[in-house]
Amino acid sequence: MNGQDSGQITYQTSSADYFYVLEENLEIQACGGFYIVKDKPNVNMVWGMVNQNHHKKGYGSLLFQHRINQIKMLYSEYKIVLDTSQHTYSFFEKFGFKIHKITKDEYGPGLDRYDMSF
Repeated sequence: MNGQDSGQITYQTSSADYFYVLEENLEIQACGGFYIVKDKPNVNMVWGMVNQNHHKKGYGSLLFQHRINQIKMLYSEYKIVLDTSQHTYSFFEKFGFKIHKITKDEYGPGLDRYDMSF
């Protein structure tokens, strides 16, 4: 059981967290969330995923924009940060995120970490 299941905060480093699921015809198409970093004006985007069978249909963009809108409504003064790989960073650039650090092989051999912010 995780924090979301028990009504508790999921991450020890957070003061609040949010998670969303996008469904169509009772089938999960995408999910993702964000959490508020304790003692820091940052929002970390986490667990953004789209059902592999439904890539390129706009579900990821729709859910990501929803999360951005929620953050702007609830935490407008906070900086939004995320980490991703070289395979997906360009998706986030379309929303205005900028790369501020690249760490080679951070997630494993040949899988680099891209730290980005908005």
